Amino acid sequence: MFEVPISARSWVPGADQSGFPIQSLAYGKAFDDDGYELSIVRIGDYVLDLDLLVQLELLPPEISVPDPFVIGIAQGRAELDSLREHIFQALRTDNKLSVDDRETLERSLIRVRPALRRQCLCGFL
Repeated sequence: MFEVPISARSWVPGADQSGFPIQSLAYGKAFDDDGYELSIVRIGDYVLDLDLLVQLELLPPEISVPDPFVIGIAQGRAELDSLREHIFQALRTDNKLSVDDRETLERSLIRVRPALRRQCLCGFL
C-alpha cells in the first residue's frame, strides 16, 4: 500500500498548513458552475479535477478514477494506490513534471468556493 511520507510538501499554495495537506487527499464529487459533475481531490483550499487530468493525459490511461462511493470498500485496491501515488507525484514540491505539465496542472486547480463546499468528500486517498 502506497503511503505519502509525513515529510512530503506540496507546491499548492497553503496546502501544507491546511486541513487537507498532501498526506490527506480527500476524494469525492462536486459540481462546477455549469452543473457538470467532477471527480475531485481536495488539497488545501483547492480541488483538482481528476477527469480533466485524464483528458489532458496527466494521469496515465490505465489509472481509473473510481466512483467515490466505492472508495470506502476499496481502500486496499491496487488501482486506488496507483491513483494516490500519481496524484502525490504531481502535487509534491519536488515533482518531475515538465514546465508545460506543471502549468496545465496549476490551471486544473479550482479554488474552493461556497458552492463547491457542498461537495461530497467521500474518502481519503
